[in-house]
Amino acid sequence: MFKKTLYEMRFRLTVFIVLFFVLLLGLIFTRPVIGNLMVSMDMNSEEVKELPDILKGFADGKEFEQLKDDDQFFLLSQWYGKNFGQFLPFFALIIAFPVFSRETEKKTIYFLLSRRNRKEIYDSKVLSGYYVMILIVVVFDFLAPVAMMLSGYDILFNGNLIRLIVQQLIAASFFYFLFILFSIIFNDQMKPVILGIVLIVALPFSSLINGIAWLNLYPYVFGETVLSSGDFDWMRSLVLTGLSIFLYLGGRRMFLKKEF
Repeated sequence: MFKKTLYEMRFRLTVFIVLFFVLLLGLIFTRPVIGNLMVSMDMNSEEVKELPDILKGFADGKEFEQLKDDDQFFLLSQWYGKNFGQFLPFFALIIAFPVFSRETEKKTIYFLLSRRNRKEIYDSKVLSGYYVMILIVVVFDFLAPVAMMLSGYDILFNGNLIRLIVQQLIAASFFYFLFILFSIIFNDQMKPVILGIVLIVALPFSSLINGIAWLNLYPYVFGETVLSSGDFDWMRSLVLTGLSIFLYLGGRRMFLKKEF
């Protein structure tokens, strides 16, 4: 089952692996450009004065100095907080959405059901995709600092880096099991994709409403608490881990009872 799942997702994996490599190369090559640009920026210049207020605040703050002088902060904020981090929910969606919806749409689910029991099918297909996703996330989470170290930048495997990686693994797991649920619910491949994209795009807008601002998971994915204070976000980590287990077990129960 694992080999079959890996074979089915080979094209999607290839696309994302190439994308992540391109982003990683861009990160390394733009580091000196951004550093030189910020060194040459005059904080009292007309160009800076004409920046929007939000950018002025960034340019005048601690983040500006860290981004200019600190290779470690550049890596954490630009790779985990932007380039790689922003694609994690999409990566989880692309891996998860066809796990069951493709089998149902193409009617191959009946072949599987005739050969194996439902619990075995669910665990094999879900965990195969999950292990592949986690492997890719781990590889690129650790490849980025290694690549920057080999490129001559001052990078350390310190506590903040490990905390941020753990948070991204927890977030990726939550998104994966949530999208697996979509794959079970719908009998075609388009609906899980559309619903997943709508959810991913809508999450940041929840921050605009005080009562539901906590629904925006991007600050957690980007490790804002780690970057700002060096603290691991224990509360969200425990909640998301619990929700991931709940979604996994809930998805299994739904799959066992679904009529095909």
